Amino acid sequence: MSGTSPTTTTEDIPECPDCGKPQPLCICDNLAPVENRIEVLILQHPQEQDRLLGTARLTALQLTNATLKIGLSWSSLSKALGREVDPASWAILYLGSAKVAELETDREVVAIDRKGGLEHAQNAILNGIEGVVVLVRHLEPSQGAVVAKPMDAEVPARDPGSEKPVTLRQAAA
Repeated sequence: MSGTSPTTTTEDIPECPDCGKPQPLCICDNLAPVENRIEVLILQHPQEQDRLLGTARLTALQLTNATLKIGLSWSSLSKALGREVDPASWAILYLGSAKVAELETDREVVAIDRKGGLEHAQNAILNGIEGVVVLVRHLEPSQGAVVAKPMDAEVPARDPGSEKPVTLRQAAA
């Protein structure tokens, strides 16, 4: 009989029913609820590796006004949410490569143009947004900006890279 023992894989470890992570990696008990006025819809690609490193489910669990949907595309925002909404009052957000630390502002959320400069009409761009759609993709840890585009009519939840997005990001503290 050899002295080796069977290796345990992550598939063998029970997972948390809430976040889907292996029990030793679950931090659900440490999540403090975050009250968010603006509704958040998180759209996660089915192939996004969420089990060990992903944060989409944790984000949806922590935000009090958030929904997580997993899929390739939806015919409309209303279909993704499961209820009628005005798409003109929503924005699409996705992580980009712009550098948040380069912004000189005291605002928590700002709108920037495609070149990374601050938009002049901050209030006009940000006022009236009732919800945002977050597109989850694989990113390098150094990427931390968020890009957004106010939604037109019924926009499919697909890669908005071909559109001309306005950029919103969390400003550096």
